[in-house]
This record gives sequence, C-alpha cells and structure tokens, in this order.
Amino acid sequence: MPSKVNQDIEITHRLYAHDLEPRLFYKVMSGWEETAKGIAKVGEYCAAKFTITINGKRLSLNYVGAEPDGEFIYVYFTAPRPKPGDTLMVEDTLLHDAFDDQVNLVNLTLNGQTQSQYFRFGDEAKPFNWSLTPSD
Repeated sequence: MPSKVNQDIEITHRLYAHDLEPRLFYKVMSGWEETAKGIAKVGEYCAAKFTITINGKRLSLNYVGAEPDGEFIYVYFTAPRPKPGDTLMVEDTLLHDAFDDQVNLVNLTLNGQTQSQYFRFGDEAKPFNWSLTPSD
C-alpha cells in the first residue's frame, strides 16, 4: 500500500514464526529479534525471496525491520511507487525452499484498488496492473 507521506509502496510480510525461524536460526523462539544480526538476517532472507520489478528492472527494497507478534513474524519493506504506464511484476518464493506445498498470497492495493495473486512452488513472477494517471 502506498504511503500517503512519501508515496512509497509499503510491503508487509506476515509469516508463521514456526515456519521461518527454523530456516534461519537454530530453533523457534531463538531470540533473534533481540539482536541486530538476527533482525538483519530476516530482512536478507525476505529480500532474496520477494522481488518486485518495474519495467523489467528489479527494485531495491528498503528493509524497515521485523518484529514477532504471537505466532507471526511481521517483516516490513518499502519500495518506490510505480508511475503511470509502468509494468509491475512480483515474485514471491518465501518459504518455497522449505515447503514444496507452500502457497503465498500477495495483495497489492493502489488508489483503493486491490489485486491479488497466489504464488505456489515453481511459479514465475506475476503481473499487477493498474491504470495510473499522472494525478494518482
């Protein structure tokens, strides 16, 4: 969802802690959130497994941080907002390296319009298209 302040896209991943933590750390409830190294490792993993391209160019995602909340881990990024006429493609392979039956749902909202795509193991990048005008 674009930020009203700077018009960046705000990206939030909600992952089950019991799925992600064993992939990155030696056990669930390892205390990763208490160290800069642990927080950085979560961001590195998600940035490698979730990509956005605009007009064929991979965007550099800005990692904001991560935090546990009950059984979930929330991971936050921002990215530049697409311009009118841009072609936006998303690839989401989070946890596909752990579970071959993993299905990820991506919802993108822009100007009150939400589009959704499911990503299953082996899927390639998928398009999200909006009719943007210069005033959006």
